[in-house]
Order: sequence, then structure tokens, then C-alpha cells
Amino acid sequence: MEDSTEDGTTDPTSRTDGQDGTSSPQTRRARREARQRAARGKGTRDARTSGEGQTPAQKMPADEPATDGPAADTPTGTPEEAEPAGLEEFDVRETAHRDPHRPNMLPFVFIGGLVVLVTLALLWWFLIREEPTELPETVAEREDDPGIDGVILRDAAPDQWLAGDCLTGFQPHDESAPATIIECDHSYDVQVIHWEDLEVGEYPGDEEISERAHRACEENGQLDQDAVDSVDFALEVRISHPTESTWRRESDRRVNCLLQPAGGTTMTGNFVVDPEEHSSAADDEDAEPGSGDDAGDDAEGEEDTEDTEDTEDETDDADSTDADA
Repeated sequence: MEDSTEDGTTDPTSRTDGQDGTSSPQTRRARREARQRAARGKGTRDARTSGEGQTPAQKMPADEPATDGPAADTPTGTPEEAEPAGLEEFDVRETAHRDPHRPNMLPFVFIGGLVVLVTLALLWWFLIREEPTELPETVAEREDDPGIDGVILRDAAPDQWLAGDCLTGFQPHDESAPATIIECDHSYDVQVIHWEDLEVGEYPGDEEISERAHRACEENGQLDQDAVDSVDFALEVRISHPTESTWRRESDRRVNCLLQPAGGTTMTGNFVVDPEEHSSAADDEDAEPGSGDDAGDDAEGEEDTEDTEDTEDETDDADSTDADA
């Protein structure tokens, strides 16, 4: 006779050994093991269906034997139907609604736009931009045939002055200001008797610069002493040299030696022995030295003489007309 377990399976070891229906010890042991396996399978299913509310301490380990109780006495399945313990369950709906991690694209968009702008700027700079037209440097030239005013070059900078140039419009308080180069037979303020450029280097100091400038004017000056002695007014030499400011900022190395009246008046004529070529005194070497006021008086005297001669001629013509009548 075969016995059936509570889960519906037939236990081949459950046979009676006699007519009295008593079971052998092996049969009882097999039944007990079958009940334990069924209890373990039921415990696993109960833990799976109980939800996530249980803690790991509340779950029954799969390898522990079933305790005595109703669960152990009422197995619900075979050992083959038991699922392995320790499998984690997850909610499919929760996973479906979970947003995946997406990188922030704003920095990449900003960098891309910046690269495009830089590229366009470089293209405009090298291909589209027009090069500015360089204006030719205009250098004023000296008049070879000055007009009645005797002007050879207006607003000439100090580095354009030559030895022998007679200057009008000279500004004593601003030696770097330009002046007008004029013929020496006209009234002027100062005459250039010598100029030179000092050696390039660090600024040597105010005293050293002053000594170099005075030495240059004394040793190289081409002053015509006979012309100086022929005038009845005092003359003095004015020396113009760089300052520390013009030396550093403007690279000024120019020394100008100028002759001027001591009383601040004007003068005429040439006082340089050997005027530099193309200077205003080069063509007026025979101009007699004198003061500007004397030159003006001489011009007025000449006009008066001409007027007197014209009057005498008109009188003679009138007398001749009367005699003919």
C-alpha cells in the first residue's frame, strides 16, 4: 500500500511492513523529511508574497530547518517547486517611470556658439577687412624763389633749421615750437649759427647736457665777428638743448646755437661766416647787418626820395608846357 503526502505526491518509501498497518522507522523518517521540505517551500513563497515591508531579519533563511508548527505540518508543494532564496524583486512600473540621467547640454551649446563667433571674426579680419590706406608723409619744401614777403618755409620744426637760417616767429619760452624761415634781408628774430645732434644714450643729467651744448656752440660756431662789430646794438648767443623730458619721450638730441639782439628787438642781415647750403643766408651773404628798425627807416627814406623825384619831374613837365604856350 502506498501513502500520499499532503502535497499530493506519492511517497514510494511509505509502505507497511505488515498486515497491522504499522510503519517502519525508515518510512517515518522519509515522511518527516518530506514535510520539512514542503514547509521550506511554503515559507519561501510566503516571504515573496508578503511584500517589501519585511526586514531581512524577518525572512526565513532557506537553509534553516522548519520549526514545529502548523506551517511545518501543512506543506503546500514539492521540493522541486521551491524557488531559490535571496532573489530581489523589483517593481516594473517604478522602473518604467524612472527618468534616465541626461547630461546638461547648455555648456556645449555655449562653447559651440563661441567657437563660431571666433571663426567668423578671424575670417573677417584676414579676408574681408580692408587695409587702411596709408597717407603719404608730406614734408614741406623750401621755396627756391621766395615772394615779396621773403618767406622760405613756414612753421619749420627746430630739427629743420640750418646754419644761416634767419627765423621769425621764434618763441623764446617754447624752444621746441616751430618758426618761419625767412630771407635775412628781411626783419627777423634770431639767426642759426650752428646746430648738432648729441650722442645717443642715457640722459647724462642737466649739468652735463648744458656743458656739452655750450662747448658745441663755442667750438663750432661760425659767427662773423666783423658783422657783429658793425652794428650799434648788443647781440647774444642763445643755446637750445634737450631736457630730460624731451630726451626720453621724443628722443630729442638737438642742440641749436642762435644769435639774437640782447634788447629783444629784431635785426637784419647775415652774421654767419659760412652759411649752410640751402639756408636762408646762403643767397644773402651780401646783406648788410643792421637792426630791423633801421631797415624799416631805410625803406621809408627810399620811398620819400622816390616821391620827391616824381614831384620834381612833374614840375619840370608843367614848366615846359607853359613855355610852349
